[in-house]
Amino acid sequence: MLQEILQINPAVKIIASPWSAPPWMKSNGSYVGGRLKRQFYPEYARYFVKYLEMMRGHGIHVSAVTPQNEPHNPRNEPSMEMSATEQADFIKGHLGPELRKAAPETDILCWDHNCDEPGFPLTVLADAEARAYTAGVAWHLYNGVPEAMSKVRALYPEKKVYFTEQWVSAKDDFMGALRWHTKNVIIGTLRNWSRTALEWNLASDPRYALHTRLGAVGALGGITIGTTMRRRRGTADGFAMGATIERNPGYYLMAHSARFIRPGSVRVHSSAVDRLPNVACLTPDSRMVMVVVNDGDGPRRFRLQHRGANATLELGRGDVATLRWEVA
Repeated sequence: MLQEILQINPAVKIIASPWSAPPWMKSNGSYVGGRLKRQFYPEYARYFVKYLEMMRGHGIHVSAVTPQNEPHNPRNEPSMEMSATEQADFIKGHLGPELRKAAPETDILCWDHNCDEPGFPLTVLADAEARAYTAGVAWHLYNGVPEAMSKVRALYPEKKVYFTEQWVSAKDDFMGALRWHTKNVIIGTLRNWSRTALEWNLASDPRYALHTRLGAVGALGGITIGTTMRRRRGTADGFAMGATIERNPGYYLMAHSARFIRPGSVRVHSSAVDRLPNVACLTPDSRMVMVVVNDGDGPRRFRLQHRGANATLELGRGDVATLRWEVA
């Protein structure tokens, strides 16, 4: 599947994150919860190297890895807990040196969990040896606020910031989800130094399968792909299976942002306006793009000004707009 994606767009970059070490390496011998035993730190680091080498053999370059997906979430299946000091020790003593020798072009990103615990990446980065191998911090937003990313970056401005996961629940209201995710995942993360804004997941079937017994149930894909029966033309009783595609909030979220804010774009200053969250970027083809959402309770009229030119727009409650104009 990754090979097919890269055939369509070879510029796609891949971040890889493990959900668990093998059970025999863990304190509880299970895929769910538990911790990585210290005696297996060297071997687990070599697992990362082997993975990257195997992917490279299939023509797939992994741009970055995180040591553990959601290290403070022991409930997923699979999952594994990892403290900040454990992660720092694993990076500086094993994963960092192994990747520097075998895959120096692959970054290590610490944390990879929510914005309510900036203390975790701060602890990792406070360790000078671990910091030397750590290219940046990865974040989720199931708890906390995007401003936590700026708090960490203020202390370590040389480190990269990545937003790597947020999901839309099948139970979410369509417009409510589009509004919240635009405000927080796109605008909020980009205004707080993130280089990426990733939604989980890309596509699902109408039952949200496949998922593990204790995994996330109801993770709504950007699109839902289903099947339907249709009668074949020119036949009285012949039927054929056809595909149906339903576009969900994640689809329109990316249509408003990724379609216009292309790789290589740079965020530029835009005014912070109450109830009108926005972010502006200068694209490689010298265009300015702004994503704005009306986060108020009623219609909102506003004026956009740039280099002497201006335009007046009105957005209804919860409306999302993408504005684009040439830069002279």
